[in-house]
Amino acid sequence: MRKIFLQFFLITLFYQNSALAQTGNSPDLGAAPPTSPNINIKSNAISTSSTVPTLVANEPASSAPEVWNTCSSFDVFQKTVSYLKDQKELPFSTQQIYNAALEINKGCNGADRRFRRVFEMLYKSGVETKKSYDLALDFSKMSDQKTDNFMVLFKGLFLESKFNFDFMTAFKVSLQLSAGLPGRWEKIRLDFEQFQNFCTDASKLDLPIAVCAQWTLSLIKQEEKFPLGIYESFEKLNTFLTTNKGPQLNVRDRLGLITEVLNYGPTAPENFKKALLWMNTLNGDGIDPAKAHRFALQIAKNSLLMEKETATEKAARK
Repeated sequence: MRKIFLQFFLITLFYQNSALAQTGNSPDLGAAPPTSPNINIKSNAISTSSTVPTLVANEPASSAPEVWNTCSSFDVFQKTVSYLKDQKELPFSTQQIYNAALEINKGCNGADRRFRRVFEMLYKSGVETKKSYDLALDFSKMSDQKTDNFMVLFKGLFLESKFNFDFMTAFKVSLQLSAGLPGRWEKIRLDFEQFQNFCTDASKLDLPIAVCAQWTLSLIKQEEKFPLGIYESFEKLNTFLTTNKGPQLNVRDRLGLITEVLNYGPTAPENFKKALLWMNTLNGDGIDPAKAHRFALQIAKNSLLMEKETATEKAARK
């Protein structure tokens, strides 16, 4: 019963932060490649009924000026045609090869390379050919950085991970984390695995891998606020909350509190700890443990400076 309750709590916590976007059916390789493919993974080697998140998100309308990039479109097209002709596992007619090359060509410089790298990685991982093509087609239109991020994370979580993630979990996690900070991909992946260790450890939470992955994602999304990584801050705060000096909370409340405090940045855990310990010494001020907890949480919240216009500044503009 405790495990079921914790699973429900962690899933709820994750979906409060974000929900995974989902799409419909994948294109048919028997026809010309579509311009806006929807993707659904279902392969012989890796079977799943789940849908894959849309790779190319719809950007909100913006009034910012458009930025134009020049492309060596012929070079990209020529290299793509040559590559596709060599891929005997792709059942393309000559016309379909040229249509596919035109679609990949829309990704501008490097599109042929991004397509090739993702296609080969997925295909060699056991993903069915058609699905490998679908995903590689979308990645051909993304940036080199996002493609590199995705590949590093996917290799670590699916091909090399001791957690034995199913394909869908590894794919969703890698895709969501692939927009991470430049040069931080390996650190993000290591933090993710440390959270998984904590969550799946029989002496700690002992929850299923997929549930832990969702909870971990809600924490990893705060990684940009933690230059040295977020797991160490989590571990220290969790240790404090489970000692006699910290408030005695059940697992659900403890994880919820840690998630909230980490949201306020790298100095928040220490500020929360110091404030709580100090407040608990002020017996003469009528501050009970519940009040001390609330004060400490508010002090932790103030650990992250949010630039806001003051009332004085607003009045000066009028």
